[in-house]
Amino acid sequence: MSMNGQFRRVSTRAATLVVERPHLAPALLAFAARGDDDESDPLHGVPLHFRGLLEELPEEQVAAAAEQFRAIAAQLGSAMEELYAKEMEELRGAGISPDDVAPVLDIRKNWHGLHYLLTGSEAGGEGPLARAVLGGREIGDDMGYGPVRLLDAAEAAAAAEALDAVRVEDLTGRFDPEAMEIAGIYPSGWGDPDYDALDDLLTAFELVRGYYLDAQAAGQAMLLAIT
Repeated sequence: MSMNGQFRRVSTRAATLVVERPHLAPALLAFAARGDDDESDPLHGVPLHFRGLLEELPEEQVAAAAEQFRAIAAQLGSAMEELYAKEMEELRGAGISPDDVAPVLDIRKNWHGLHYLLTGSEAGGEGPLARAVLGGREIGDDMGYGPVRLLDAAEAAAAAEALDAVRVEDLTGRFDPEAMEIAGIYPSGWGDPDYDALDDLLTAFELVRGYYLDAQAAGQAMLLAIT
């Protein structure tokens, strides 16, 4: 299964809550937001963890596969509901509502390549740009590819300012398929002539920059996760 990079803008109240109660971090990442029910999305109703997998299919197969996943989700709904019921109830009991979270931004497999273009590093780097994709305080248990991570509102605002100052020309200049393969940047295949990797990464950058700027304008914190 693909490793997908996800971002979620959350209120400072929600951020404070998960710092105090770390076990709620995965549930907050999954909490339904206003705008999460866009039925025009062909993958509407498909769990976030599986969207990247379906998006790798040929376009003509996506709709049928999504319908199968929705049917399976309906059959497993009660089990999934039971799994998250306690955490969701705890979130609601603490006053968390759909207004405390924004729809999740999922940049799919582009997270590692974007971090590399922003920092020139596989996993490190200094300053707000290094924290924009792979930074943040680890909150809660490992979800398989690490715990949910949190940037507080001040850190998210600093990342927004840093991202807004980035020139696309600088990112383009750092795109080096051979070096990225040597560095082990996920998911590999950067030099594949049938894969417009740079275009995908630049699109992901614009989405992430806009999402952080929205967080800055709203005074929100940011949850980060690889799922």
